[in-house]
Amino acid sequence: MMPSAPEFNALRYFWGKARPTAQIGTQAAVVMHPLIAHMLDVAAVAISLPGSSERLGLDKRQLGMLVALHDIGKLSPAFQKKVPQCWPEQAFGFFTAAIEDGRHDVEGITLLDLVCQGVLAPLFGENAEGEGWSAADKAQLWRAIAGHHGVPVATKNGAARKFKKAPVAVYACALVEVLRDVFKPPPLQPLPQTVLQKLEWQLAGLTVQADWVGSRQEWFPYVTPNEVADPCRYFWNNALPCAQAALVCAGLAPVGVAPFQGIAHLFAHIKESSPVQALLQTVALPTGPTLLVVEDMTGSGKTEAALLAAHRFMAAGHATGLFVALPTMATANAMFDRLAGAYRGLFHPSSHPSLALAHGRAALDARFAAVIAPEDTPNLSGLSEEGGKIEAAEVCCSAWLGGEARRALLAQVGVGTLDQALLAVLPKRFATIRQAGLAGKVLLVDECHAYDPYMQEEMLALLRFHAAMGGSVVLLSATLTQAVRQKLVNAFRQGLDQYSDPVEVFCSAYPLVTLVSGAGVRELPCMPRLGLARRVAVCRVPDEASVFATITQDAAKGAAVVFPAHAGMNRQRTLCRAVRSRVPRTRGDEPAQLLAYCARVSCSPHTRG
Repeated sequence: MMPSAPEFNALRYFWGKARPTAQIGTQAAVVMHPLIAHMLDVAAVAISLPGSSERLGLDKRQLGMLVALHDIGKLSPAFQKKVPQCWPEQAFGFFTAAIEDGRHDVEGITLLDLVCQGVLAPLFGENAEGEGWSAADKAQLWRAIAGHHGVPVATKNGAARKFKKAPVAVYACALVEVLRDVFKPPPLQPLPQTVLQKLEWQLAGLTVQADWVGSRQEWFPYVTPNEVADPCRYFWNNALPCAQAALVCAGLAPVGVAPFQGIAHLFAHIKESSPVQALLQTVALPTGPTLLVVEDMTGSGKTEAALLAAHRFMAAGHATGLFVALPTMATANAMFDRLAGAYRGLFHPSSHPSLALAHGRAALDARFAAVIAPEDTPNLSGLSEEGGKIEAAEVCCSAWLGGEARRALLAQVGVGTLDQALLAVLPKRFATIRQAGLAGKVLLVDECHAYDPYMQEEMLALLRFHAAMGGSVVLLSATLTQAVRQKLVNAFRQGLDQYSDPVEVFCSAYPLVTLVSGAGVRELPCMPRLGLARRVAVCRVPDEASVFATITQDAAKGAAVVFPAHAGMNRQRTLCRAVRSRVPRTRGDEPAQLLAYCARVSCSPHTRG
């Protein structure tokens, strides 16, 4: 039911976006975009994002309605006064500067939670037992959409009392009725708390993502109040077409995943699969969230094997993309180069997926800078640097995705440092946009052993969160201890809510693939790659004197010798003197010189450890 004509006519004059256009005399002329139009723009982006409705388990009409409400707080006089030239005189009368300041996100959740309960009631239904939504459950949804500026917000009871006596309450209820008339959402069924918590996180990230895209004037040209006289017509004829075009320009348009065709499809240079690659091509993968821990030697082809597993997840419809996390910017840059030649094989040839580099110095990487498409290119298969058509296998990344590390996680395939993924589970602003970037993707972590205890705890939290959100993970390592592997397995299973059923990993085989899912844990030994197997002879030396004698004798023959630093400073000094006295230090005797230099460094009290 539409609001009365006077209320609706006034609603058209509330501004949602404004921008100076030109200087007229001493004042800047301002062009504004009506609030109703902006809210419908953002809702159109939300329901147009690939898989958004299915991932959240919401009807598109429900999703559009919820996301459109994100900026209802902009109805408040505190926000409208920010641009006096756009003050809605038709609603509030003449402008006055004597208005108390306030944040529109806080005022928005207050309006939703405490002022508009009656007009929002039809949005919430009952289950078969007649149970409805509690006020606390509704508040979780309001927190998700109101926190679209990157931080959680809470209701203010004092502001609610003030709003209920002010005209803003009338306009807020009228705006809700307008949106209900546009989307006509079916009632939301009550959800279990675990499902509702997941929806809250996902809805928060999706709202931020949609708001970032829907706020760009270049993609959503400003309109006049008269052009939103019919909000339904504006939504279907303006907002939705603009949203679909914007997603193409942003690099977020739907892409088709190629069917899995084996290792040769992704890596034409590999003529024969290594044992770990052969295993991950054929092993039965679960249908739900899955953790793969791959332990194998350097040079065994672990990275290619992990990409094969990721492609299998994607081809089966269990993932939409991939994010590869590495320990350092240098290793991330190197991985970007490796993926540049293979990532297009994950998708249909007609698709134009983005490959983005995500770390603090990504803009300085020449290869990444060279593949960023021109700003607002309507088709990612646009022009190359020479002005001609680029080939189908060309690497590309939209300018919008490549312009910031947080947005780079939204690319279909991302490569970056692990901290970019860890920030999704830390109390940082816009953590939810990183969560949205990882949602539905395979998270691939290389060198997963190479982190200190602090970062290891963060990674365990990331595994729990990603599993709870329905994502799969592939972890790679050449030197993973059984204790750390047990922690990783436990964390992922906790994310699957399997706290009450602990499973101990016990296999000591190497190489080894550990497969974890809701169905349990499987440990799959694997043969080493031909030519990589090594045998190391170990013998016990009876006493310290024999250790010193063995070291000095081997050093005199030119052998490289390692002595543990924890042996103590006095013993290190004794050993250094023994080596220096026994080993000739000639110009060409590089091993002896190197050992003597290392001995001097290890004996320095300023460089120990």
